[in-house]
Amino acid sequence: VKVTNRFAVVLQAQYLRIIPITWNHHISMRAAAIVACHATIQPVVQVPCTGITLGDRFVQIGNFRLADLHGNHFSIASSSQTKTVVIYRQDGTTHPGPRDDWQAFGRSDTTNGISFGDRFIQIFNWRFSDVD
Repeated sequence: VKVTNRFAVVLQAQYLRIIPITWNHHISMRAAAIVACHATIQPVVQVPCTGITLGDRFVQIGNFRLADLHGNHFSIASSSQTKTVVIYRQDGTTHPGPRDDWQAFGRSDTTNGISFGDRFIQIFNWRFSDVD
């Protein structure tokens, strides 16, 4: 699967909002800095993204795998450390790491449960979007 950037303008993000698709008494969840970076992404057209892999309900960016787990949990884990950084539950609770469980490194690299739309990426029941 080839992933490309299609930004019409310079993109800067102050935070990432994680929004479960199903309603469970919470509108959204705001995480502290998952990746602290002050880089600005310049407009590009059809430029392949390197270091990004899609698979069975996961997106891997560099060493970090963002994955849906069982529909009710979402984890961010490091492949270089084989540690889970954080787990988010559909009920809005956050379970910080480092820890050795709740990872999706054994999954198939056949793309499943990943979709893209206008300023969002969806991994199974979890949607990451630009809301500003």
